[in-house]
Amino acid sequence: MPGKVLNLSSPEGLEEFFRALKEFGFFALHDETYRLILIEGKVDYFGCYGNDKLNIAIWNGDKKMNIMRDTNHYKISLMSPDKYKEFILPKYIVIEYRESRLAIEY
Repeated sequence: MPGKVLNLSSPEGLEEFFRALKEFGFFALHDETYRLILIEGKVDYFGCYGNDKLNIAIWNGDKKMNIMRDTNHYKISLMSPDKYKEFILPKYIVIEYRESRLAIEY
């Protein structure tokens, strides 16, 4: 099943994303002024491939967040032993790692 397309600029999309992060045990901070989400977790893997490919894996105990970017969008997968959720975010947002936190600027 393909992931759900989220618009983080809408209150509903933002609320759904934070609800999923909490459900999978990821702690996140939101700065509305800078339209920034900071997610805590141990980055286990960070790889760039070619011009547009990116793969980041973040672990929190037995729960994992995987972020992949291809030429058209980001795919964020949240996984635990008994659950799985997937979201699609537009490519124009910025996702990067900043000193112990994953930053998403939308």
